[in-house]
Amino acid sequence: MAEKVELTAEQKAMSWQGVQELVTVKNTELKDFLAKFDKDGRLEGMTAEDRREAEKRMGEIDALGADRDEKRAVDENFRRVQKEMRDRGYTNNGDPSPFPGTPPPAAGQQIQAYKSIGQHFVEAAEYREKGATWRKGQTLSIAFEDADPQQVMDTRYYKATLSEGAGFPPFVPRGPRIEMIPQRRPVVADLIPQDTTTVTAIKYMQQTVFTNAADVVAEGGVKPEAALQWVEVTVTMEKIAVLIPITDEQLADVPQVRSLVDNQMTLMIKLKEEDELLNGSGVSPHIFGFFNKPGIQTQAAGSEPVPDTIYRAMTAVRWTGYAEPSGVIMNPTDWMGIRLLRTADGLYIWGSPSDDGPERVWGMTVVPTNAMAQGTMLTGDFPMYSHISRRQGITIDVSNSHADYFGKNLQAIRAEERFSLEIYRASAFCQITGVPAPAP
Repeated sequence: MAEKVELTAEQKAMSWQGVQELVTVKNTELKDFLAKFDKDGRLEGMTAEDRREAEKRMGEIDALGADRDEKRAVDENFRRVQKEMRDRGYTNNGDPSPFPGTPPPAAGQQIQAYKSIGQHFVEAAEYREKGATWRKGQTLSIAFEDADPQQVMDTRYYKATLSEGAGFPPFVPRGPRIEMIPQRRPVVADLIPQDTTTVTAIKYMQQTVFTNAADVVAEGGVKPEAALQWVEVTVTMEKIAVLIPITDEQLADVPQVRSLVDNQMTLMIKLKEEDELLNGSGVSPHIFGFFNKPGIQTQAAGSEPVPDTIYRAMTAVRWTGYAEPSGVIMNPTDWMGIRLLRTADGLYIWGSPSDDGPERVWGMTVVPTNAMAQGTMLTGDFPMYSHISRRQGITIDVSNSHADYFGKNLQAIRAEERFSLEIYRASAFCQITGVPAPAP
């Protein structure tokens, strides 16, 4: 490690060319010094004092090199200013320099050549005396006693103002944030029990006949005969898929693009899945969604408050479906209408605006989502009488074997899943319709 060395006054007073010559000499001396310990490219036999001497010499060379670079920068800046003065016609010998708007000289009149602030600076005695030893961070004050203030401040003698438009625009690096188009958060599946499976269809038995003939019977009397019947129900796995083409260069040059695309495609699958859970027609490749499942109950909203209608739907689930409602799915606008309900004296029923307030109605979890159209709600016993079976979770594959992608350096990224929705008891669910929109 080089030792930090302070230059002597004599060295500081040298020009950068002189310092360069001294650096060359010092490098040669250091090379000769280290050669004494060189054994096949390795330094051997150096004492602690020898190492300190070597570090001192290297430190002196580093300090001289830094001094040379600073002096050369000052000298090059001085020469640049001189050249600019010459290119613009500014001379030191009194030769006239014509400028637009400058009145012509009278006969026999000697014209004083214009000197800019930069020229006054480099010609000042203070700069000539201290320029060689001037360091960054030091202050050099120069009084322009012979400068003509009117000329110095006259904008006719300057070039166009260097601005972002006429000069270099500032470099503005792009931040790491990537803002996406707003999308709803899939939430409906969170209400429903789920598991994975290795089969291509789910089969279960559903009872269709339950004739309860049980009755009291007298001694020796004929016993009443009951009837029970079941049918096999098959729910097939259906697929949701999406494909996005992307160039090889985009994948190779921007590594984060792959994960970004994967996340977006996963969201696409989940959003479509949520739509199928609610509105699937049941005609393959669609699943049977809740609203199209035969046997689901319906409760129309009337002029009564919306919570009353919800409770009527809950009662239908209990009375007809013999189930216990666990949640209600509704549009955020309909939930807003409920949350803003007030008493006659202006008190909010669902809690003070300063508090979070319960996301529940009649003890059930409320799931607000834009997947549900305004005016429609769904309540039911989701944990007991609905189920999602996943034959294949969301998988993402990439290949160039699609169409002519190989020849075009394109990749096809494909995302897909296979799943089914089993609604074991349709009467355990009730659709609420005709909910009036809240007042604006």
